[in-house]
Amino acid sequence: MKHAACVSRGRGVGAVLAAAALMATAACSGGSAVSVVAAPTATGPTPTGSPLTERQADTALIGASDLGSPWEQTDQDAAHDGLLEGEVDGGSKDCQKFLDRLEDGDLLGDKTSEDASRVFYNSANEAYLDYEVAAYKDQADVQKEMDWLKKLPQTCDQFTAKVGPDKTDATVQVIEFGLPDAGGDHIGLNTKLTTKVEGEDATLTLDSAAVLMGPNGITLTNGGLQGAERDATEQAAQLGSQRLQQVMEGKTPAETPGEQD
Repeated sequence: MKHAACVSRGRGVGAVLAAAALMATAACSGGSAVSVVAAPTATGPTPTGSPLTERQADTALIGASDLGSPWEQTDQDAAHDGLLEGEVDGGSKDCQKFLDRLEDGDLLGDKTSEDASRVFYNSANEAYLDYEVAAYKDQADVQKEMDWLKKLPQTCDQFTAKVGPDKTDATVQVIEFGLPDAGGDHIGLNTKLTTKVEGEDATLTLDSAAVLMGPNGITLTNGGLQGAERDATEQAAQLGSQRLQQVMEGKTPAETPGEQD
């Protein structure tokens, strides 16, 4: 994922795995409560079906205040990212593609014309939520990617892989879950990756969601080695789709005070 609203992401697998359980210092301060209001935007209306500008993509981002305490915005990569760097056994192209996209955050592909993103950290369960708003270059292509995601619970319901720097054996399960009140065309996927970290049994649990509104979309991944809070996933998808719809209609959601730019 390319962090337009944060620091660009790097991939240090060894350091990532060593820090997998100790990331309480990774977070930085969040903001206050937010309400959504309609107001004219300085950049002008973006009719439904038109790609967002860079400024509009940034405006459509949620903030830590949308998620509530103890979520805070951070400029750190998720501690578990190294566990998603792997090779799928059996040569399944779909499962390999999905594992790669979980790791880089581009669930709907990286063919974007504009994008903006933020990362949030939950100190209570050491989970990370990667959130991106993007305008895609080709609406037909991104719709195919959404359709592909919807088939994954059947095509990749369970598979095995070699993950991390030591190519540790892992079993991966993918199931679909509902996203109540999320707008547009959407899908929710829960992924459990069971493996060993430093010789100990470990399960990485991730909720992923994608929302598509014409050529514009939201993607997010939430979770960690202590689980994923479904409420946070649903909240991010619901409020995020509302904000995106507002921006696409030429309106400006309320600002998220205190968020990093």
